[in-house]
Amino acid sequence: MRLCATFLKTLLAFCICAGTVQEVFAQTTAEILPTRKMLQTTYLQNQRDAWTLFAGVPVTHVVPKRDKVTFNFGGDYAQTNVIPAAGTSGFQSSSSDSASLKISGYRATPLVVFQESRFGIGFLADVGEKKTTYIDSSSYSENGDMKFSGFGISTYAIPTISFLPNNVTTSLVSGIKKDYVEHTGTQNYPHDEPSFSVSQKARYSVVSGNLGADLSVLLARRFTVMPWFDYRRMMGISPNSTSYTTILETNKPIIGDIGLFWNNEVRYGIDFGVQIQRVNIKLGGALGYVAGLAKGSDQITDSSFSVALSVDF
Repeated sequence: MRLCATFLKTLLAFCICAGTVQEVFAQTTAEILPTRKMLQTTYLQNQRDAWTLFAGVPVTHVVPKRDKVTFNFGGDYAQTNVIPAAGTSGFQSSSSDSASLKISGYRATPLVVFQESRFGIGFLADVGEKKTTYIDSSSYSENGDMKFSGFGISTYAIPTISFLPNNVTTSLVSGIKKDYVEHTGTQNYPHDEPSFSVSQKARYSVVSGNLGADLSVLLARRFTVMPWFDYRRMMGISPNSTSYTTILETNKPIIGDIGLFWNNEVRYGIDFGVQIQRVNIKLGGALGYVAGLAKGSDQITDSSFSVALSVDF
């Protein structure tokens, strides 16, 4: 009963907070330089266009196994370069040929889930670093360095549906996560006399929540197929002190990074798992990457990858 109450409380907190913070992110996107905004739009649009049905399940989703302890790990490495499309209009004339946006970094998220007969609770850690280098022209560039770490809690409901066969299991997940961020934004003017850079650092926290559902189908003894759905919502940014508020509102590299990395998302797909002893290796991310290669934009060079696995005890 306590786990059931925790699940309902998490769901209620998500619903209350979700409608209150949309303007927080709207304020930060208005100050991005036009060229960078177009490159970020290209990157985010490519993420949607290159989507395939084969996709790695978010780390907060687990294959439900009653009366088990499950350790999940998700990690990703980013290395992406975005350039303008040939003949694209709307760029500043001084930067239309040389503009680019480079994105790099990593993220690691371990999760431990304790499951009873119909409910479960999970605890996760989140750590990583994301860097951006935006070149507007030979006379101006930006650098962003965002280091973050955080923790979260997820709750699970494992309903019993009588008409489903024994090899099919469903689960519902809701969760809340808080990340603590140290973010440095630097503006460079290399051709001014004298050349100079302006660097500012802000510390803030980001609260996000997610709701999701899974359908796990055991096709063979060691092979699982998991259709899944997940909705992630950014609930707000809170500066650690009032001195950081102005930086978050005026520093262009930080504003650009916030619009790039802290977004609401609706995701769904089909993941595949192969069981080797106690370890379940997730293949959806790798299959989705290969399937998306043919759909990606010529403006983007992407060598990013992700890994995911789980261990049952």
